[in-house]
Amino acid sequence: MLFWLSHKDRTGVAEIGPVLLSTLEKAGWLEKDLENVLSARIPDVLRKNQLMVIFQERRRQEEPDILALDISGNLYIFELKRSEAEESNLLQVIRYGQIFGQYPYADLERLFRSHIKDSRANLSGRHKDYFELPEELPDNKFNQRQQFVVVTAGIDVKTLEAIQYWKSYGLPLQSITYHVYQHGDMFFLAFNAYSPTPDDYIGLVSRDYVVNTNVAYMPTAYQEMLEGSKASAYYERKTAVDSINKDDRVFLYHSGVGIAAVGRAMSGFQVSAYDEDPDEEHYIPLKLDLKVDPVKSAQRCLSASEINEALGTSHRFRQTVFRIDKEQADVVESLFRQKNSQ
Repeated sequence: MLFWLSHKDRTGVAEIGPVLLSTLEKAGWLEKDLENVLSARIPDVLRKNQLMVIFQERRRQEEPDILALDISGNLYIFELKRSEAEESNLLQVIRYGQIFGQYPYADLERLFRSHIKDSRANLSGRHKDYFELPEELPDNKFNQRQQFVVVTAGIDVKTLEAIQYWKSYGLPLQSITYHVYQHGDMFFLAFNAYSPTPDDYIGLVSRDYVVNTNVAYMPTAYQEMLEGSKASAYYERKTAVDSINKDDRVFLYHSGVGIAAVGRAMSGFQVSAYDEDPDEEHYIPLKLDLKVDPVKSAQRCLSASEINEALGTSHRFRQTVFRIDKEQADVVESLFRQKNSQ
């Protein structure tokens, strides 16, 4: 049960009240709306950004809602439903597995190119950059295995039993649920962040973010961020910064170099045109406490290897945005400041 919390009145009395369960339909949402949100907000939906989205369903096509790859090139097939789970949902996602599980690398690359609207995009190269691999995976390593994930508003006993039955026979099938709540005219969406690693189901609560400067695809964007004191995301990844709020701590990371700036968000996200394309940049205004030029002064940046060695982690820094916990963020900021105090 989700409850609202009242502001204490002058007597100091606090109250709670129930926030009622609702549906996407009552909020006026379609399945496609949910699909677009989940695909665009991957850092909020997939813990540690362990999956790379390569495709979304097209209208009137027999296709899964979302296709994604993990670090090993395995294919994840997501089927989203606006209502509660039904056994037919399982059959549908398995049917997609029969179709797309046979796709060779060339077909996956074709889907990826259509998804990002770039006819020359190299899937293995993008995959290498996304997961920060030392080299590209061979074409025959892609799609050797498949995983099936059904996303629904709740799950019934029969569906749960069916999932357990299929899993007992080795079928890699999972279900994750979301809930829609309504309080007055406001609707709220709650879900557990999904991860291929079972231990990562618990959501990470953090107000510390690492934002990539996107140098791999937009070579001058880092200059605009540093000079304009902002953290930005663009085009199909533009909503990645939307969850950053006022006073949150933000690090700017330059791929291949390291942390180049740290500061605090001065407000929530704002929207502007980019390169004459309206509303294609979402950005967070920042008060930067420390910044260095990652090209002219690369030695003053804090590298990914230095961070992971200090924290005992294996963070990947190429994704647009990801969260780290406060203790880790404190260490990162301290190391960055130490490196620039010499």
